[in-house]
Amino acid sequence: MNWNDLKYFLAVARAGSLSGAAEALETTASTASRRIDALEAAIKTRLFVRLPGGYHLTDEGARLLPKAEAVEAASLHVAGGANALRGASGEVRLATAENLAVHLIAPALPQFRKQYPNLTLELITEVRRVDMGRFEADVALRLTRPQKGRVRIRRLGHMACAVYGRSSRKGRPFVTWPADNSNLPAARYIASQHLPIAYRANSLVVHQAGAASGVANAILPCFMGDADQRLVRIGEPIAEVGQDIWLVINEDLAGSARVRAVADFLETVVTGAAGLQAKSGLNRND
Repeated sequence: MNWNDLKYFLAVARAGSLSGAAEALETTASTASRRIDALEAAIKTRLFVRLPGGYHLTDEGARLLPKAEAVEAASLHVAGGANALRGASGEVRLATAENLAVHLIAPALPQFRKQYPNLTLELITEVRRVDMGRFEADVALRLTRPQKGRVRIRRLGHMACAVYGRSSRKGRPFVTWPADNSNLPAARYIASQHLPIAYRANSLVVHQAGAASGVANAILPCFMGDADQRLVRIGEPIAEVGQDIWLVINEDLAGSARVRAVADFLETVVTGAAGLQAKSGLNRND
């Protein structure tokens, strides 16, 4: 096997076509095709399904992808030293909560693009939890620690939460979460304290807007509430509502340069954000 053929495999997998791979590698489509054929012959495995619309990974190709990326990451590290990850390329799917995406990640994207110009970040903010074992996401930023799965876990910080309103006057009713979200720490706290309810909404953005309008008080993450000039904090952070922020990486992709680059970016964003308390720690689920 010619290890250099893995470079062509990665380029075709990322571009989805020979022409796209050839453009990325500054070569010809025929050369890319020849190197892919040679790789498949060497390992006696079909890696792509050739269709009129492009090249699609087979199951065997999908299993090879993280291993090829680990080789790429090692190569970049040897060649680039401290700047090894700057050459990382491809797409990374990041699953996270909407409030983290809007208030932490999105404002830092210009710096991300400057640091990793060849990486594309796909943000997934669906309410349902994605299955990282089935590669529905490569990296996740979660507010609850995963209890199972082949993932690597790192605790990045602690998200403090407090009550916010249009003014410091107490006695206003609260915006809380619907019954489907009654397990959330803020919803449990409001219920346990028997606080009056103005309305319910399944979006923190709507909670924040309601507090800013003066119709209700809301329990918000401090990095959201403190940055909103329309709001004032009422009291100290509520210990029962605060949550740790966990970085979760698919175990099979831990050696990938693109995934490591995004993980480093997220750690920098979270640990440097105002209103978050930094914590350290490394864990692994098998």
